[in-house]
Amino acid sequence: MNKNRIFDLFNDSPEAKEQVENQKNSLKAFKNSSYHKLGMFTKLIVNHFVFHTKLEKFLKKEEPAYNVESTREASEYVVFNRAFYYLNQINPLDRDVTFTVLDFDNKILSEALESALLYFEEVEEYEKCAHIHKFQKILKESKR
Repeated sequence: MNKNRIFDLFNDSPEAKEQVENQKNSLKAFKNSSYHKLGMFTKLIVNHFVFHTKLEKFLKKEEPAYNVESTREASEYVVFNRAFYYLNQINPLDRDVTFTVLDFDNKILSEALESALLYFEEVEEYEKCAHIHKFQKILKESKR
């Protein structure tokens, strides 16, 4: 731990303020990047499946009055729509986005995209399916 960095938090000098402002701008730029948005899409879906697996295991032991299917439906609605919110902010036709997609773990991203596609097919939101398919196409073409 660098104690000077801790004390810099309380420094009112123009250099310290500029450094804090630069860090804020860097964070904003990263949050607006396609890498962050694709990462959030993937993270939400992967964590959703991990959570449900643990929840089912826990509730089998406890046996409360709990409807597994209705809980799964509600959580899927929230997770997949929120995940799509991030994916929808990315233009798959942008060259930089293609490189971003190819930088991700192919297997994990493919599984997240496929899960989202299956969910939106089931609820008949085909515009979302078309957008997801464009990302899948990038992955498929990269395997050639």
